[in-house]
Amino acid sequence: MKRSFDIKLLKFYVWVALAYATLYLLSNQHSFPGTFLQAVVNNLWRVPYLIVVNFIFLEYTVPFVLRKRRYIIYNILLTIPALWV
Repeated sequence: MKRSFDIKLLKFYVWVALAYATLYLLSNQHSFPGTFLQAVVNNLWRVPYLIVVNFIFLEYTVPFVLRKRRYIIYNILLTIPALWV
């Protein structure tokens, strides 16, 4: 039976989420002391959102844009809206 997702890939994104949350909380605590609980609550929605956006961008959008095409201009024209979104 084939898995629909890779466990190693899932572990990678969990580690990225943990690293991002830690760095953001440390940065926020340094900039705004005394608002640790507010930073944690703010991270509850921010970290999952960024992980989902990064997953979609890195796993689907980048390979789609970098596919071999007949003309390089097609790749360039596909990259502009992909980066904007």
